[in-house]
Amino acid sequence: MFYLAGPMDDVKDRGLGWRNEIKKFLWSNDIGVLCPCDKAIIDSVDENDAYFNELDNLKRKNLRQRVHEKMRPVAADDYRMVDKADALILYIDKDAHMCGSYHENCMASYQRKPVIVCCEQGVAAIPNWMWSVCRHEMFFDNWQEVKEYIKFVCYGEDVPTYNRWRFFDYYKIFGMSSETLNAEWEDAHAISQPSKLKA
Repeated sequence: MFYLAGPMDDVKDRGLGWRNEIKKFLWSNDIGVLCPCDKAIIDSVDENDAYFNELDNLKRKNLRQRVHEKMRPVAADDYRMVDKADALILYIDKDAHMCGSYHENCMASYQRKPVIVCCEQGVAAIPNWMWSVCRHEMFFDNWQEVKEYIKFVCYGEDVPTYNRWRFFDYYKIFGMSSETLNAEWEDAHAISQPSKLKA
């Protein structure tokens, strides 16, 4: 599963546009998605325009504790999704202020998870700190390059791990032979062969 990190507060579409597009690509390759704009956590906060407007109103009234209380479950849910994810896609736009996304990146990097970075202004504009905690081999200028890299990781041979990718043996995890697992996958998805299940 991939977590989709990137700005929400300071962008007009609340970060929905690129996330909705990359979701389609990931799902088409049998990759699960954890998205802070549409959380897959039961009873999570819906971070819509009304929610953000309420936060702004509370801040204008200097009701600091109320802001804190409203944001705590949001951060807790997002951090839990980062923990659960196998990898992150981080979208950087230097024209939008980012806060939580950089923290999510650090959490994933500390856990040695792959962080795939796409920067609106190009790789050369990626902040210097990112070059110290992430692998530059996963930095990209555009979404097409991101997609090509993910396809290579899913379907390629001799994929460099950069001490980030961990490829699990799902036959051992589910206690099945390769034939049994493949047959069950085909039955469930009505396809001839599953894509590689990598994390």
